[in-house]
Amino acid sequence: MRAKELNTKAAELLSEKKLDDLRKLAEENGIPQGDVEDYIEGYEQELTTDKILAMGKIRRESEAMKLQGIFEDWVSYIKVCISEDPEMAENVLAVDKTMEGCMAALVKWSLENAKPVRKEICKAAGVPAAIQDKVKLGIPSMAKAKELIRDYYGGRK
Repeated sequence: MRAKELNTKAAELLSEKKLDDLRKLAEENGIPQGDVEDYIEGYEQELTTDKILAMGKIRRESEAMKLQGIFEDWVSYIKVCISEDPEMAENVLAVDKTMEGCMAALVKWSLENAKPVRKEICKAAGVPAAIQDKVKLGIPSMAKAKELIRDYYGGRK
């Protein structure tokens, strides 16, 4: 659901004084409770924006996936991209775009671009000598990860 239609629904619920339903609608869409209360009190004219909805979608999807390690960093990069580009927020909200799909694109690049780790590093890491020549790593830099994220979701380059 986009901000325009959500704001229309929120206005209806507010005018009908269905505040519990309004709070539930906001919660389901990842809108912070403080924003809901500001809207109810009249401090805000609209409940949300596409940027807030996109951030909520990313938060809900990443929590559901229980991401850890580099994946958490990648989620942070997605949030930065949303903050920097209004078009990204709209694209993140697209039905055919998911956190799983974005993470898959990053993992795919990582696997395709894995490079051998220097034997000195493997040795220092305690990797047995027999397999040191098989150790590869392909994690993208922050700039490359943001590029891959933008490619997946769309938005400014």
